[in-house]
Amino acid sequence: MIGLGIFVSWASGASEASQLASAFTTRVVADGGTVESKACLTAELTYLTNNPVAPDFTGLLNDYSGASAAYSLRLLDNTYSGNAVRVRRASDNTEQDIGFANNQLDTTSLETFCSGTDGFVAIWYDQSGNAANAAQATASKQPQIVSSGTSLGYIQNLTTSLDQLLKSSFSYTNANPFSAFMVVQNFGDAVFGGTSSGSDYYAVGTGAIGSAQSGMNSVSYYGNGSSIGATRGDIRTATSSFAELTTLATPASTREMWLGYFNGFNSVRMQEYIVYDNQTVSRTGVETNIIDHYNF
Repeated sequence: MIGLGIFVSWASGASEASQLASAFTTRVVADGGTVESKACLTAELTYLTNNPVAPDFTGLLNDYSGASAAYSLRLLDNTYSGNAVRVRRASDNTEQDIGFANNQLDTTSLETFCSGTDGFVAIWYDQSGNAANAAQATASKQPQIVSSGTSLGYIQNLTTSLDQLLKSSFSYTNANPFSAFMVVQNFGDAVFGGTSSGSDYYAVGTGAIGSAQSGMNSVSYYGNGSSIGATRGDIRTATSSFAELTTLATPASTREMWLGYFNGFNSVRMQEYIVYDNQTVSRTGVETNIIDHYNF
């Protein structure tokens, strides 16, 4: 027992500080916001100060801060209070924000909203704090996330034309080498992430695809933490199933960032994309977090 009749069980498995914080809140609420003893209050607050309650969840961005843009179907930051995606249902074109449940996309709310119909992503929200949301206002160009009321578990581009791209407000600049971390599966030729200039589209992870070679300089690629080749075939092989793909590159000039597929290449499935406008972030640290989470 610690002050004010609050009991702590050392055999419960929960930390003392966590138990005390919960019990203290319950006790004060029950007392109508009053305390019975200032001496006990002082002792308990001192204990809580010296034994802070650890957060129940620590996200990738908590461990590796400084991302310029971060999109995921999982929660990446324990301080982020926004939503994951904004979804349009095909039945009546109504849109709704879908958040997180247990630090993952709230598929229950998603499937309830899209019951019996398809769902498409209008906005993929940026969790970096930079408000670099990736959006597509044209309904016919939005990638799919629900099929006949069932969550796909990923965001899927569908055609081979320059459609269904989510455009981010973040731009790569030629002054800054960047690090891009992706969770993607191709079911064709394309991979995740891209830049554009005029009518040309550049896949971030595919510097050897057509004119993309001139769009990126000094490109290095890693699949599930291991160095891979720089050709389209190498990257296509590495992402034949869902995998972690890392790109370290420098744009040849300033480029907008798009999420999707490019120049007639086939479709891609996306779960996560995080970009740092630098190459100082721990590549192996971020990769390990992703690989462990997705069990690659």
